[in-house]
Amino acid sequence: MDYRYETNDKAREFHKKRTAFIVIKDKLYYIRNSEQSHWEFCKKKGVSKEQFNKMTRGYYIDGNIVFYKGNFTYDEDLIKDGLKYIMKIKEDCKLGEMQIYFGLRIPKENEPWEYDYYYGKITADNQIIKNNIK
Repeated sequence: MDYRYETNDKAREFHKKRTAFIVIKDKLYYIRNSEQSHWEFCKKKGVSKEQFNKMTRGYYIDGNIVFYKGNFTYDEDLIKDGLKYIMKIKEDCKLGEMQIYFGLRIPKENEPWEYDYYYGKITADNQIIKNNIK
């Protein structure tokens, strides 16, 4: 199953609990209270799979924010892009302190999804504190 383009019932339940976001042409879009995936949202906006895989996307849930692109991966460019948008997301969604992650590990069947890289946290007063533990 390619989780970028296919969404099962378990994923749809999760989607309803999170606040998803995606950057399309330097504009942030939010998917709230919806079982819709990032891909389903983008497809309705006429975004191709090639474009979609280059876009910064992610979600907020339970004090955690995660950014990724492509097949739930990250690189230095994505980290820069995520940090560029984190304050706006925090403000738009009226969020407090958050743990910051980049990338997700695709699980084996019936295993939970896990965050890949822990960057640090953003405090309630908008200070980004980078994790220095390697």
